[in-house]
Amino acid sequence: MKKIFIFSVLFCLVSDIPRNESLLYFLGSIFLSASIFYFLLANSKKSATTLLVILFSSRDIWFGDGGISVVSIWQQQFSIINPSMIVMVLAIITLIKNRVKKIPKEVLFISLIFLIMPMIAGVLSGSLLDIRQMVEVITDIKFFIMFVLGIVLAYTLIINKTYTLEEFLKIILIILFARHFVDFIYFLIGYG
Repeated sequence: MKKIFIFSVLFCLVSDIPRNESLLYFLGSIFLSASIFYFLLANSKKSATTLLVILFSSRDIWFGDGGISVVSIWQQQFSIINPSMIVMVLAIITLIKNRVKKIPKEVLFISLIFLIMPMIAGVLSGSLLDIRQMVEVITDIKFFIMFVLGIVLAYTLIINKTYTLEEFLKIILIILFARHFVDFIYFLIGYG
């Protein structure tokens, strides 16, 4: 667990490197790419842990100074491929590595509701028919996909005994503690 904390702190620091620090940003991008490459090659347990660190350690949006672009996975854009697509692909690879056995009926039912409701609301409000407003429906559907993918991923990792529930929660808490620890250090030194 110490290794996970140290890797998480290191990942937090690297993923917070701003774009205006060109050499450091470049090196941070290489570190992020190497972490994703390791994720692809590692066994299912190490791969899942690496994915959790990448997802939970990375900063989503940095509001200081009008929004700073950083190395974070949540801010990487490759042509038309946006960050949520990258994260979705990584989560699906983790599911494939861990062999999804069976998705609970409750999750399938909730998934169906989350998929159908934005479309019904979009048709009733007319936003599904207007290209400019369709973005709201797509955002709702994207939220649903990420939400359900997270539930299925956690369920699969626990059911397949990749982790026990206790191990899974410990890892998530350690990663979140590392993120908050780094943010507290930033607060103390007046950075960000």
